Amino acid sequence: MLTSRRWRNKAWRELEAGAERQARDKQNNRLLDQWKLNGIKVKDLSVNAANNKQVIQDKMDYDKGYKNRLETRKMENEILHKEVREYKTSKYMKQKDQESGLKTKMIKMNPFKEKINKESLENATQFRNRQNKSARVQPDHTEFEADRYGMGTMGEETNLLNIEDDANEQQNRLNLMMDMEA
Repeated sequence: MLTSRRWRNKAWRELEAGAERQARDKQNNRLLDQWKLNGIKVKDLSVNAANNKQVIQDKMDYDKGYKNRLETRKMENEILHKEVREYKTSKYMKQKDQESGLKTKMIKMNPFKEKINKESLENATQFRNRQNKSARVQPDHTEFEADRYGMGTMGEETNLLNIEDDANEQQNRLNLMMDMEA
């Protein structure tokens, strides 16, 4: 009996040792699994951290680039506005010069205008005198006299055309005198 007891004790101890070994192996396996999971989590977290760091770095670079681009655009805008102001100023000055040149030409042309106006007045007076004279001298031939002075049977239209021709002729004389003066 003693041997069986020993054998039982030995078997019991071996069973207990086996159970302990099995529990230890299970615990070690769980710890290994947990270590692997933690390693994966650490890798995930490190990749996420690196990605977040890169995203933040990209945003900071973009913001810095935006500030630089903004400054560049502001400078370009200032230059453009300055050029526009200079262009407008030059056009304004050119217009002022043109206006002053025209004023001086107009002042120089005043004597010619007076001369042309005087000639027109004299021509109109001569025409009126001739018309009055012819009306007194030949009352029966009014149609003939009217034709002579551009007032034929066609009426007012012919008279207006003759007046327009006279105005064009005077304008041509005026342009010729201006060309000679310039």
